Amino acid sequence: MRFFLFLLLVLTLLYPSVKISSQESVAASPLTVIVLDLQATSSDSSVSGLAKSTLGLLSALHPNPQIAFIPFSSTATLQGPVSSQGQDVNSIRAYLYGEMDSALHRNGGANLADALTEAYNLLSAQRATEGSAIYLMSWGLPSPETAAQQAQVRSLLKLFVQKGWALNSVSLLNTPPDGGQFLSTIASSTGGEVIDASSATALKRIADNLLMSSARGSLSPVGEGNSTTWDILSLEMPIVPRTQDVELMFFREDVSSRLRLLNGSGQETRPGDAALAEFIETPHFVLWKLKNPQPGSWQMQVQRTKGRVFTWQKSDNPLNLVLNAPTISPLNEPTVITASATERGQLLHPSDVRFLAQVASPQGGVNTYELNDMGEKGDKVAGDGYFSVRIPSLAQQGDYRIKLELAWPSFNSRVSSLHQFQVAPFPQVTVEPIQTNELKPGVETRIANVIVNVQGAPYAVSAGNLIPQVVSDSGASAPATVRTEQILDEGQASSYYVTYTPEEPGRHIFSLQLRLDYLGREYIYSSQSLVLDVPAPLPAPSSPSTPAFPASVVSLIPSQEGVPIWAIPASVLAISVILWILFWFLRTRPYGYLYGETNQEVANFSAVKRSLLGTLLFKSSIRGKELGVSTLEGATFRFSRRGVRLTYSKPSPTLRVNNYPIVGTASLGEKAWIGTQGKLYTFLTRSTLSSAPAFSGGDG
Repeated sequence: MRFFLFLLLVLTLLYPSVKISSQESVAASPLTVIVLDLQATSSDSSVSGLAKSTLGLLSALHPNPQIAFIPFSSTATLQGPVSSQGQDVNSIRAYLYGEMDSALHRNGGANLADALTEAYNLLSAQRATEGSAIYLMSWGLPSPETAAQQAQVRSLLKLFVQKGWALNSVSLLNTPPDGGQFLSTIASSTGGEVIDASSATALKRIADNLLMSSARGSLSPVGEGNSTTWDILSLEMPIVPRTQDVELMFFREDVSSRLRLLNGSGQETRPGDAALAEFIETPHFVLWKLKNPQPGSWQMQVQRTKGRVFTWQKSDNPLNLVLNAPTISPLNEPTVITASATERGQLLHPSDVRFLAQVASPQGGVNTYELNDMGEKGDKVAGDGYFSVRIPSLAQQGDYRIKLELAWPSFNSRVSSLHQFQVAPFPQVTVEPIQTNELKPGVETRIANVIVNVQGAPYAVSAGNLIPQVVSDSGASAPATVRTEQILDEGQASSYYVTYTPEEPGRHIFSLQLRLDYLGREYIYSSQSLVLDVPAPLPAPSSPSTPAFPASVVSLIPSQEGVPIWAIPASVLAISVILWILFWFLRTRPYGYLYGETNQEVANFSAVKRSLLGTLLFKSSIRGKELGVSTLEGATFRFSRRGVRLTYSKPSPTLRVNNYPIVGTASLGEKAWIGTQGKLYTFLTRSTLSSAPAFSGGDG
């Protein structure tokens, strides 16, 4: 007898599981279970209205394929599970709405422990996977709980955690403090959250979170109103061409307001219309699901309303706006933005549209540009479906945001998409002219030095990345050659020089392009142009006619009274010595000073002690080793009335003047700085000491 009583008790406890297993089994998948406190909802009409709206919202928008409902009641029974997209959900909602209004549930009759036990058995029987969700809708404590029931609830919550099933508490209107704490404790113990469902605004947040969590997008605001009289509010909702699915959601505070949905032609949309796939109306939440709606400006009319109303929209449009542009653009250079519209990957050629781009800088400034497909203002080919615009130089480094908008003015509608690109410094080329005048045809001349840098820092490239071109006045082009005196790594260098051999007189225009792949994109930079002057050779002077004279006989026998033979070379030598002395006195004596990083005098060029031979032979130049400065060995300073030039003969270590490495020779201006081997020197023509004499160059 005891055995049969024990068996009966076990079957009674397992009855919910037995009931479910008798239904058609489903494949393991996430399941949504809504546990509804009928005692709380039936005790107050305001709470009941919010509970009905929340129930309709969760059942319509939750992404899980299966849904079930477990009421807190001794009379109401488990409903489901059914397909969340099927028609059975509508019948179950209507049944539960009736139960919420029934006075039978106001005195309780069921407890939380029983409801959670039924929910656990249901989820287990359905083999619900992680991602399943339980929503406990209550006003607070469902009913007085005994110590045994509390222990049973704690055990069930631990089982939910082990299965990965989160229990979310839905807080309705005017939840008492102790009830709110109870709901929060239950939710946090399972990794769930407390969901506010106390107003129309809170319901909108629930809808938005459900859509975003299921990767179905988010709601876009259509409009809102706030009326204290029985006004008629009208809200416009543009629907763009090619839209396939639209979900229109309306949230209202006044449950007595009447709604009308008008299509683009002004006709009211009613249940049974071909475009209306689903219609759900609850006290505070109304949902229209449209299939292939007519494009145009739809309208929501709200009649006999008090309080606030909100209208939101989510559209499924296969139209996609694509940004066809590099993800990184050069700093301080114009940028071309190109975009297109596609439908399921196929390029479209939209007409009667406006393509706009709102560009937001890293500091928040926004500029709007209109793209075109007319082959102008940055667009390459007219009518090819690619819309472009050239925007001015972008002077801020960092991430830029672009909002693309395709608008149909005739339908008063538009689609948009968000994109991002980066602006960063790119390599640039500095061209320093060396000789641009008095070039001679057929003679190779060094015309310029070339420095490749990124924001002033040297950047090594191959000579093949530098494309020189020279065009003459006649339109003929001639080759120029790019060479380097110092190879760094893998045949690359940051410093080059250019030589040019003109073929004809006239004016020649030199330009240089840098072409390379940089940061994952093809990059072209054009330097400034140089004008080269190749003068025409002067005509040879014509010789005057010479009268013919009879040939005379020249005697090679010196006269006794003539000049001795040895006197001729002596005269030549004497003249050479005189000319050399004159040349020596005309040469410029060294002048100026070198100062170190702490403003200490390193060298006084006019007072350098030199050998007699060095002074006689190299009056206007001083070698670095004569200064006694080891870091300047290999450098030679050459002085003239036009200035001072510095040459450097060593390939390494490098010597830089004003942050540019020397390629051959460089000019030293006032306060020019020289850097090498971690040392920094400054060249001055005058001493920084007040007592020091001033030097102006020349012989002094």
